[in-house]
Amino acid sequence: MPNAKTIMKKRILYSLLFAVPGFFFSLIIAFALTGFAAGFFWIFVFGDNPWPESIGTILPLLMILFFLVPWFLFIWVGCTTGKKLETEAGVNKKHILASVGFTVAPILFIALYQLKVGNIGSKADSQLCDNFCQQKGYSGSAMIPTESSDKSCVCFDDSGREVLNVPVEPELGGNNFRQDRPEESDAAYYCRVIFPDIRPIKLSYKDDILSITPTLLAHDGRSNALFIVHGSYRAVNEFAKEAVLKINGESPDGRFSLMAAETSCGLDAHFIGVDIPGLNTWPEIGVELLVPSTKAMFDLHVRYHPIKQ
Repeated sequence: MPNAKTIMKKRILYSLLFAVPGFFFSLIIAFALTGFAAGFFWIFVFGDNPWPESIGTILPLLMILFFLVPWFLFIWVGCTTGKKLETEAGVNKKHILASVGFTVAPILFIALYQLKVGNIGSKADSQLCDNFCQQKGYSGSAMIPTESSDKSCVCFDDSGREVLNVPVEPELGGNNFRQDRPEESDAAYYCRVIFPDIRPIKLSYKDDILSITPTLLAHDGRSNALFIVHGSYRAVNEFAKEAVLKINGESPDGRFSLMAAETSCGLDAHFIGVDIPGLNTWPEIGVELLVPSTKAMFDLHVRYHPIKQ
């Protein structure tokens, strides 16, 4: 007859044999059920309307609940199983091996899933493309082959229209895309290096939506720079005529000019040139862009084209 100490050890042992793999299975269950809950709120409750701030608290609490309930259930089943086996001598090694196997299985599943979605390891081209298009505010993305057998990332608007097409390498995921390229134009450098990194500013302007990349590309020792605005030609042209550059709160004498479109930054991309004396001193002072008709004003950052320095 097993003594009380042996009985207690078996209860604890089987609780652990079920608790360890149950921990990882409970994590998977919690993530899955939380995803279902978020989908329910979106489809049946809030839709595309703004969600209340309380959801930011409710969903994490639901996730904790979805994790703890199955995990405690695993532990309870383990403890109950251990009690039933108290009268048997020794420990069944098959039970230990089964616990190890059921522990390794969910860990591998989680690791493979994280690898698939790009959270660990190198990201797949499709993931890079999707992240890039989402950052730019576009609703869809796709990978397409080019004539050179390379791949391009295409971003689509809400109506399914192609609005942006950029190479996957080096623009989206390469390590060398910032390196200088001799004879590269300012517009090409802007689209290749600056535009993918900067989150645009959305501006409602004259019955149109402009997407402004708030970074000026300048040259050391020169008085001219440029930045990019996405929108219709009419709206961008009016914007260029109205916009006012402010330096330390003052408006210097200067000139904005609408330049030719650059399709590598998008089909509706237009560059606006800026020509103001003393431009090379701007990084040391505050630079802002004012749109009087909308009373909008935001900061502009200055970057330099390294090839031209």
